[in-house]
Amino acid sequence: MLLERAHTLDDHPGQVAFPGGSIDPGDESAVAAALREAVEETGLDSGGVQVLGVMPELGLIRSNFVVTPVLAWWASPSPVRVVDYAESAQVFRVPVRDLLDPDNRYTGTLTRLGRTFSSPSSKSTGSWSGFHRDGAQRFVRRFGLDGSVGHGARA
Repeated sequence: MLLERAHTLDDHPGQVAFPGGSIDPGDESAVAAALREAVEETGLDSGGVQVLGVMPELGLIRSNFVVTPVLAWWASPSPVRVVDYAESAQVFRVPVRDLLDPDNRYTGTLTRLGRTFSSPSSKSTGSWSGFHRDGAQRFVRRFGLDGSVGHGARA
């Protein structure tokens, strides 16, 4: 599941991202924070989610954020939607195989404040565009979902 961040946000406006956010004082762990954020942002029924594991912290160079990715299997998919349009513009599902498919890769460009930036991106027919593929690929490789680890699952 991915979401498009609201275009009015100060941080990463309009970017396509995984649901997530900061760990709040009431959160017992990164897993609790990830599930809470997914529910808050998408209306996800967290009862249908099976947490598979927590990845090592990952630095995001562009934003200078450090994130703790939580990998989960959506065992019983539930309806999802934008809960707060001040935070998200849209919510949608994308199969992992689409994120990794070389035919869905391109170099995206963004012009902001007179400067043009290029970045590896991914697309899928009509569903989403501009998702930064490097982060997604590091994520699935770390868990062996691309077949790079002998005992891992394949996407």
